[in-house]
Amino acid sequence: MPSEPHPSNPIGERKLIAVTSPNPQTPQSLQPIANRWALLVGINRYVDPAFSPLNFCVNDVIALEQILIQLDYTVVCLHDERDRNDPRFPTRDNIEAELKRLCDAVGNQDLLLVHFACHGTLINNQPVLIAQDTRYITLATKALSLAAIETQMRQSQASRLVLVLDACHTGVEIGRDISSDPEFIRNAYDLAEGFALIAASTAQQVAQEWQAMSHGVFTYYLLEGLGGKADQNNKGFVTINDLQTYVLNSLRRWNVQNGGLVQEPTARTEGLGDMILADYREHPLTFPLSVSVIASPASSSQLVSQKLLQTYDQVLILLETTPTPSPEQVLTVLRIRDRVQADLANTDATDLLQLAECDRRLKSQKVTVAKAIALTHSRQTLNPPETSWWWFLEPDAPYLWLNQPNWVWNALTILPLAVSGGLVINMWSYFLAGGLNAAGVGGIAFNSLVTLITGGSAIAQVKQEARNDLLTRLKFPQWSWKPISSSAAIGIMLVLSGVRINLPSLSMHYQKSGEQKFNAGDLDSALTNYQQAIALQPGNAEARYNLGRLYEDLQKEDQAIAEYLLAIQTISQATNPLTALRANNNLGRLYLLKGDATKAFPSLERALSLVTEDELKSNPEIQKNYYSVLKNMGWLRLLQKRYPEADALLQDAIVLNPERAAAHCLQAQVLEAQQQNKSALAAWQICSQYANRSNLEEDLWIGLANSAAQRLGQKGEKP
Repeated sequence: MPSEPHPSNPIGERKLIAVTSPNPQTPQSLQPIANRWALLVGINRYVDPAFSPLNFCVNDVIALEQILIQLDYTVVCLHDERDRNDPRFPTRDNIEAELKRLCDAVGNQDLLLVHFACHGTLINNQPVLIAQDTRYITLATKALSLAAIETQMRQSQASRLVLVLDACHTGVEIGRDISSDPEFIRNAYDLAEGFALIAASTAQQVAQEWQAMSHGVFTYYLLEGLGGKADQNNKGFVTINDLQTYVLNSLRRWNVQNGGLVQEPTARTEGLGDMILADYREHPLTFPLSVSVIASPASSSQLVSQKLLQTYDQVLILLETTPTPSPEQVLTVLRIRDRVQADLANTDATDLLQLAECDRRLKSQKVTVAKAIALTHSRQTLNPPETSWWWFLEPDAPYLWLNQPNWVWNALTILPLAVSGGLVINMWSYFLAGGLNAAGVGGIAFNSLVTLITGGSAIAQVKQEARNDLLTRLKFPQWSWKPISSSAAIGIMLVLSGVRINLPSLSMHYQKSGEQKFNAGDLDSALTNYQQAIALQPGNAEARYNLGRLYEDLQKEDQAIAEYLLAIQTISQATNPLTALRANNNLGRLYLLKGDATKAFPSLERALSLVTEDELKSNPEIQKNYYSVLKNMGWLRLLQKRYPEADALLQDAIVLNPERAAAHCLQAQVLEAQQQNKSALAAWQICSQYANRSNLEEDLWIGLANSAAQRLGQKGEKP
């Protein structure tokens, strides 16, 4: 364990840099650094009011990030000015996850730098750091253990580890300290064997904050050193020793220049060679240090116009030269532009020309800005005026035809949606006409809901917030929003038009479903399906015919007659001759059951005319149904007492199907009416042989057949 520091030069409690190697080597044996990685954590505000808010911790890490990116570090920056749902919002889970991710990623010749700017305290004499969501009541179990952070870093493969601690909370109005307990740094030091420490002040002192520069004094000089000022011998790089020397000397000089405020920095290194932290030979800085304005509140009293313009120019250079700028880089540019605007009254003609040129360069970066951040979300947070055009930068449409006036896109949105609304109402009426079928109405209800929401919003306000938010999350550029809205409206119209055109197909689906239910004996479901099929396509003659058959089974003859009549009116005899034949035949038969031969004749006569000799010979279904037509026409002639015609028709039916009872039963009645008792008795015997009691008509005829022998035996046969 390291010895206690000399009382005259104690370790400061405000900040420290700790450097270690998990496998100590001599400087000569180290290989060149392969990759540089950095995890930065800055927290100003805490969920628990027990931890007082800080001023510039977020400023510190944002400024440090800008420098490290240029020095070829891969930077992961967590701070509490991000959205709470962002995985880089500095909760304890997010911090631990990002630290583990980096520790798993680094290689054995890499450098890993971890920097914390937040509150710190002691728990059981062990130093801990306070995450944004740490609660005071669970501090002992939920704070970030410094020992655990060090262990995690040591377990990585990196041969170079740098730990920078800026653990602080508000001590006095213009200063920060770590804790009222002076043992904080001593414990951090005792745990850090092999570490090189830089401390901003002793445990009894307050580490000062520099209000004019919006940073802690220590951080400001740390950033200046990394920015190149620590390279005193113009080597082209800055090492750990360079940075320590520059920061310590600068802090001492600052004490003298600021009224003798006591802030005595200290430093110690052990166990490592002098590693390079910033190498300008490979990565020259294009954005020199301007930490005094990055992410800090605008203050025209502290920042003159020329310095603001210089900073604006510098951050634009960084934006233009970075292949993939981070969201923080872009926001820095836009926020600095805000401050330039606020200080515009102090800008002279020469500066205005420079500003105009910088603005031209910023406008040329529209695509870069749009890829880096969602300006819509930023505008919702900051609510800038429309005159702040830089917050409304959007890439131009890639094709001229997309640059249409708003009224064109509005028309291409509203008109299709109006048509869609009409189609929805039209189709809704078809579904409702068939009854409240859950599947059918549910499908149309969905389309209706989409149309009402989108259409209503487009008519009231085309730029609706919900749409903008969705398209922003999907990373669509703003120039595409109106074309997308119009395309969506046209798409909805085309889909609904397709549904409307295909209602006959949907009607056929319900009809076939009804047939399946009917054959399975589920008459209620069959009835619903047939009604829905007719509602979707009133001209569906097949569905009307089937519904008539169902009504017959339910002994609702009048309703069956009505459906058969409608089927005959709507049927296309050329395309569906079989259904036409069946509907006319069944209608005639129902009239015959009512004893009304006059009404039965037209439909039966029409049915006879529908069948050609070729169809009769080649189509078994036509033969089967033509038998019924001949039988029913013979029945009609029997009722009219035109017996020879009836006998001829029934004989033709028997030839088509001699094993069906109905024609034999009717022929027996014709023969009996002609007093041909012997032939009638033979016909009654055949009728009785083939008759089916489940058939209402044949059951009646079975009774006549059973009494035929007695009845005909009492009558003499006609000579």
